[in-house]
Amino acid sequence: MWKQGGSYGTYVPGYVESGPPSGSIHSFQSFCIQTSQHISTGNNYTYSVIELKDAPIPGSGMGPTRADNIKRMWATYKSTLGTDLKKNEAFQYAVWNLSGQSFTLSGDATVQSYYYTYLSGWGTAKANLAALADGTAQDQVFELEDGYVPSGGNIVEVPVPPAVVLVAAGIASGLFLRRRIAGQQAAVVA
Repeated sequence: MWKQGGSYGTYVPGYVESGPPSGSIHSFQSFCIQTSQHISTGNNYTYSVIELKDAPIPGSGMGPTRADNIKRMWATYKSTLGTDLKKNEAFQYAVWNLSGQSFTLSGDATVQSYYYTYLSGWGTAKANLAALADGTAQDQVFELEDGYVPSGGNIVEVPVPPAVVLVAAGIASGLFLRRRIAGQQAAVVA
């Protein structure tokens, strides 16, 4: 569950600052991926965390190509938004565009300029994004911390593959032995 709140409220189309309903352990920012449903400031919502490609619901999802485009745009531009309302508004329109939603672009020339910038010039990196999905409330896209993925409607940590653990242990052992041997050689020479 999460509670929609924060300083932006409904002043920026679809942009949400959020936190848990109580305890405020983690907060996050999201953008909506669905123009046909809504959420309201201060209300609690229960969502499933799903792969971005499978959202929005209801529907068949946006698919992997649209999801990858949002991930690339997010990785390229999300950190540049800050608290600039026009940048956030333009970014929201770009998310709607890439997720295949219908909307009317703002008439503000600055917002339009940012919007067209966000739809071009992406790098190859992809942000680790997931969707908050619910059949009755506006679905949201948000960024997961590295090492986490959606699974079974929740967020889970990606287990480290056993091969990676063995390689890391081997490297650590090699470094330990190298230092030990170097120390012995130094003692013999001295």
